[in-house]
Amino acid sequence: MGGFEAKQRRSDQDHEAVTSHSDTIAEQHDAGDAGNHARAGQALVKRLGDAQPSTGPVQLAPAILARLAASFGTLPAFEVIIDASKIPAGGRAASDGTHIYLHDASDAADVSLLAHEVAHIIQITGGHAAGGLDASTSMSASGELSSHTVEAHDETGAGRRSIEEEADQAAADVAAGRKIADLSTTPIAEGDVYLQETPGRVSAKSVHLVLFPGETTVKVGRRHITMGHLYVYVTGKLAASYEAAGGPPPGKGRADHGGHTIGDTPAGDYTLARAEHVTTSNWPMSVIPWGATLRERADHEIEYSSDGRNWQTATGIHGTVTRASILYEERDRAQAAATANKKHAGERGWKPVRPAPLTDDDKQKLVEGTRAAMNDSSGSLLTEWNQNDFGNWGFDMMSSGSRSPYFVHTTPEDEQATVEREADPSKPDVQLQNSHGCVHIKPADRADMMTRGFLQGGVKMTVKKYGVVGP
Repeated sequence: MGGFEAKQRRSDQDHEAVTSHSDTIAEQHDAGDAGNHARAGQALVKRLGDAQPSTGPVQLAPAILARLAASFGTLPAFEVIIDASKIPAGGRAASDGTHIYLHDASDAADVSLLAHEVAHIIQITGGHAAGGLDASTSMSASGELSSHTVEAHDETGAGRRSIEEEADQAAADVAAGRKIADLSTTPIAEGDVYLQETPGRVSAKSVHLVLFPGETTVKVGRRHITMGHLYVYVTGKLAASYEAAGGPPPGKGRADHGGHTIGDTPAGDYTLARAEHVTTSNWPMSVIPWGATLRERADHEIEYSSDGRNWQTATGIHGTVTRASILYEERDRAQAAATANKKHAGERGWKPVRPAPLTDDDKQKLVEGTRAAMNDSSGSLLTEWNQNDFGNWGFDMMSSGSRSPYFVHTTPEDEQATVEREADPSKPDVQLQNSHGCVHIKPADRADMMTRGFLQGGVKMTVKKYGVVGP
């Protein structure tokens, strides 16, 4: 089965690599592998022509983006939306981890207002390099984002500013054309209001997530899904809980396509890494980061970019997604041969089989399938990539200070279902599915947890054994 067919299989299973993508993920983030991309210097705004709408997404003027980028350096990913219903009475704007909400299109020209909200998004996601490095110094020779870190504040709180003061200062710096000082990614003290328009955001060190992955089993159609909850403790007190689905229970795992394995989410202690747009060549649809822009060349091959400047070829025999699909198929065949040999080992007359090599016709089908995966349901080219298997944001569950193959994340199907339900509340809520071992949560819950500080780099997380019920 070709790697591009993963897109059709996702209704039955998600795509984390529990056993085979750990090394690749680590290489991508530690050594800047070409498959790893992050948005830099560009807000994610939809092209709507010259006339800006009274509601919905709007496009920022290039001059506004240039002023923001000149001061912030590497901008986080965000979308600007005209939606006054998201803004509390008396407020001029609001923001969460991925969106800035404005009253009307004229506010999209207010660079100070936008800068204040961009600062909050950086504080939520940690998507900013300390010192406001400009775009040229934050890009490596290959066009990949360099690895920058945000300077940590001391534990005593000495010299800390409130996060609102930081955002106000960022707005003033942008207005004056100055570089932005380093921004906190944790709040200053318990009880601080992180955003004036959102619930209080707590510090990473005060949060402890506890996952009970096997509290119950629900039947959906012919499937039985093992469900649990993520319980959020803040300074030792239970503050919230969210539905979550890990891998299947121990003993229910199995081999899966592409050389992957479906298994339980291991019990133990973890620390969350920062929010990231996860990329890995082990899942073909996850080669391209969520939200990357797609475009068609004159030769009809598809390119993608996270920053609007550096483009990589996705399709064609040498395209990054095609290459990942070929490797996926080769691993699939190798696993099938290994399974057959193991099953028949010792049988009289059995001759061990080898994986069937891919023919030119096989590869051509993968080329065609990869190209088709770039289109939406109507056959038109996607303008922004929304098929990454890890959803918009993922949080690596680090173990003993090292990255692991396990993430807290959503799925593209659940992201789409959430968008549809926001437009039509009569549509059913998201039904989580078991993973390959990662932790699935709902997109709306992820957004809420990021805004409140429950999901951010440095948060401690404990996974309990299956069959144990939480509080």
